[in-house]
Amino acid sequence: MEITADRVVTIHYTLKDDAGAVLDSSAGGEPLAYIQGHGNLVPGLEKALEGKQDGASLDLSLPPADGYGVRDEALVQRVPKRTLQGSGEIKKGMQFSGPHRRRHALVHRDRRGRRHDHPGR
Repeated sequence: MEITADRVVTIHYTLKDDAGAVLDSSAGGEPLAYIQGHGNLVPGLEKALEGKQDGASLDLSLPPADGYGVRDEALVQRVPKRTLQGSGEIKKGMQFSGPHRRRHALVHRDRRGRRHDHPGR
């Protein structure tokens, strides 16, 4: 089967940062199911999968614009650490989910940064 618009597709994936550290993976679990052509994946990945055959393997590096987007410092918000009460021990680099299923990161000494432009959902 060829991956084309409106088809339900399942993929196994491993997401790594520039240093090769694994950030997320479906290995050992269920594959990710999505509908091709409906913007359910980052744009560069969906475009790269278009036309591939069932069982194909793909190794892909994406620039930020084709992934989760270019960082916009104007959309970073600092919030007091006290708003994270009940989250256990807070460490630099931790991620949290908040309203609208956006991910939040950049934990600092007594505050954390919140990226409102990050569509990682």
